[in-house]
Amino acid sequence: MGKQKKIFTHREFMEMAVEEMKKSISDHDDKPDPKVGAVLVSPDGRELIDVAHRGEIRSGDHAEFILLDKKQRTLPLNDYVLYTTLEPCVERNPPKSACVERTVNARIKKVYIGIQDPHPSVAGEGIKILHKHKIDVEFFDADLAEEIRKENKDFIKYAEDEAKKVLDGEIAESVDPLDKALENVTMEDFSIEAQEELISRAELKYKVGSKDFNKYLLQLGLIKTNTKTNITKPTGLGLLLFGKNPQLNFTQARVQFFINQPGADDITENFDGPVLLQPQKIQKYLDIIYPKYISRKTMQREEYYDVPIEVIRETINNAIAHRDYTISGATVKVYIYDDRVEVFSPGKPIHPLEKFNNFNVPPESRNPKIAYLFNEISVVEELGLGMKELKKLAEVQQLPKPSFRMDEQYFVTTIYTKIGAKPSSSEIQDKMKELSSDEKKGFELIRNRGQITSGEYQNLVGVSERTARRHLSKMTELGLLQIEGAGRSTIYKLK
Repeated sequence: MGKQKKIFTHREFMEMAVEEMKKSISDHDDKPDPKVGAVLVSPDGRELIDVAHRGEIRSGDHAEFILLDKKQRTLPLNDYVLYTTLEPCVERNPPKSACVERTVNARIKKVYIGIQDPHPSVAGEGIKILHKHKIDVEFFDADLAEEIRKENKDFIKYAEDEAKKVLDGEIAESVDPLDKALENVTMEDFSIEAQEELISRAELKYKVGSKDFNKYLLQLGLIKTNTKTNITKPTGLGLLLFGKNPQLNFTQARVQFFINQPGADDITENFDGPVLLQPQKIQKYLDIIYPKYISRKTMQREEYYDVPIEVIRETINNAIAHRDYTISGATVKVYIYDDRVEVFSPGKPIHPLEKFNNFNVPPESRNPKIAYLFNEISVVEELGLGMKELKKLAEVQQLPKPSFRMDEQYFVTTIYTKIGAKPSSSEIQDKMKELSSDEKKGFELIRNRGQITSGEYQNLVGVSERTARRHLSKMTELGLLQIEGAGRSTIYKLK
């Protein structure tokens, strides 16, 4: 009988990559290099194959290259799983190949990434290429992502400083349609106010329209220059952020407010114009309507709790920054009721719902360039601040825990503003639409009991252990259940 192979958990593989990252060897004296660790896992996601870190075998070699091309070059890697603490690089000087290319060529099935490339000109490009080649991408847990950032703080600062410099060299072609130049617009369609806002708030040493400022925009993929005609035009992303009226091309680039007034018509308000300026406009609007419409019953202060305006603002800003802008006509919607605020963000989030419901979301974005510029102008005050503030509502202010769900093509964040507030029946029904007929029967059983263990669910519903875990995980991810305890003592309770 052969030796039994040791089985590891998903969390343990992430932790291995972080520990391997800390062993990285720098190869430059004049600039900080990133610390990167990589872990290769069997197709079933349970068996450790090998680990590697930057510079482990030879100075300057990247962790993925060492792992895939040096240590395991004879092993067919079809459908294997890769954990890496940094988004794979997209270009290297010949004859070297980019790590994303090596990952694709190895036919890796899934990649778990610690943090995105901190340089905004390339951040997210590696992930887009992986998606293009049908490779699944997920991210490390939030606490491990924070540890990776701390270990790489010098490199991240260097990358962000480099982004503000005008660099020579060819700009790599993006695979994102929003990064393509638009034929029907010109640089005159850019808002002067939005450009000056960026220059002022980000403390850039450029002037609107200057050659250096245009090079800066070029590096970020916000404009493109045709080398044959020498004509410069905004890209889709550039028009979204700086366009005087980007809604002419992207009707979805607006935020809509709906404020419920019992016994009267709802108040509606739309915010158009450059996406870069929308957060400031919305902040001014919140300053006016927040006390009036979120905590109106001042005679019953013991019943109502003020949710800090920063929480509402941060949730809306996150919706603007991280939404899917390729969904035509789908706007960010903010519904304000007497007992809750609901923010609808178009598109399925890049992180599983389970991570949101556990407040374990790493600060990685679908739109890293928008998120970067929001951070530069101090719209996003701190990476991950939104989730930290949402978590405090239940822990510090004794309000119901915020909930997260998918409603058709929208990702919905519900912030409860009143003690004792509960999810509406329609909200629960929306979540139950995602359940199969067998899962619905199981959920109804849990509703009658209030709580259940995996073993009890398996016996009462008459399913296998694996099916029971799958049903309960799905209900938890949808936000219908919450988990207490760990291991065999895990209890699944109604939220």
